[in-house]
Amino acid sequence: MTKYSKRTNTIITTSILLNYLSIHYIGQLKDTGYYRGVLKRKTNMLLQELEKAEVEDFDPMDQKLESSGAYHHLHAVSSNLMDMFKIVVDTHPEDLTALTNIILAYSKSPEKMLELSKTILDEK
Repeated sequence: MTKYSKRTNTIITTSILLNYLSIHYIGQLKDTGYYRGVLKRKTNMLLQELEKAEVEDFDPMDQKLESSGAYHHLHAVSSNLMDMFKIVVDTHPEDLTALTNIILAYSKSPEKMLELSKTILDEK
């Protein structure tokens, strides 16, 4: 098995997540009939290539991650990213700076932000 640097592993993991999310959202968009003509054909081709990459490249990586115990983590991250995307898309553009600041605050003090979020979410 090839050993990769931490940076390369991060890039591979990020790529797996983004391809998974792309397949999900492009697949949903495809079913809406929103794209027509050339863009529809190219979107279909892109979706086919992403699905092919998933089978050829990313499924083996998933298996490696599963055997190492990281598989659950990867899928938990992708699920949470989908939830975050929905929040970001539904947020007024002027409030995106506030969301960014909340994420930055979490990166500086996870314990305090988790305590604060628990307090807010537990309010009736």
